Amino acid sequence: MNQPIEQSMDRIATAADSGLHSLVNGARQRSKRAAQRVTAGKKPLQALAGLGLKLSAVSHRTTDRILKQQTALTANQLDLIALRFESAADASCLRDLVKKQIRLTPEQLSRLGRDTRASFGIVLDAGSEARDVVADTLGSLRKPRKVAKAPARKAAKTTKKTVAKASKSAKKTSKKVVRKAAGKTAAAADKVASAS
Repeated sequence: MNQPIEQSMDRIATAADSGLHSLVNGARQRSKRAAQRVTAGKKPLQALAGLGLKLSAVSHRTTDRILKQQTALTANQLDLIALRFESAADASCLRDLVKKQIRLTPEQLSRLGRDTRASFGIVLDAGSEARDVVADTLGSLRKPRKVAKAPARKAAKTTKKTVAKASKSAKKTSKKVVRKAAGKTAAAADKVASAS
């Protein structure tokens, strides 16, 4: 065959082979990076699954405590209602009935307030516990951030500007004070001169 044609075909084949190899190598590298990302994605997945379990445990504990508290609240209110019925049964007249019912009101309100505060305390405890669980989980997932420090030159420059402004302000203030004092002194001298 023709020598230049063979050389051209060899160059084309070599270029095609080289392009194919670089394409395959690039695909391999991208596949490796994708595999690393998928593998790295297991840690957040496990952390989020753990978060779900921990939040579920907080929810169950809170529900248990709330149910116990509501049972106690209901029992306390039933005791107070029974006490009101007993005092109503023991009343000799309408005036006596009203007095006894009025005497029971502060105790009933006080007990209701204590029970309500206890219920809110349970909910607040659960909220802070859930917040801590979420914060810990998110903290473990985040990469530590680098704190940017201001260069020493910038800090020195800022300090220098602040000192210059303060000095300028002090000069203006002292000039005003001197002018006022000079004006008062001149006014006093004019008064003395006009008085004599």
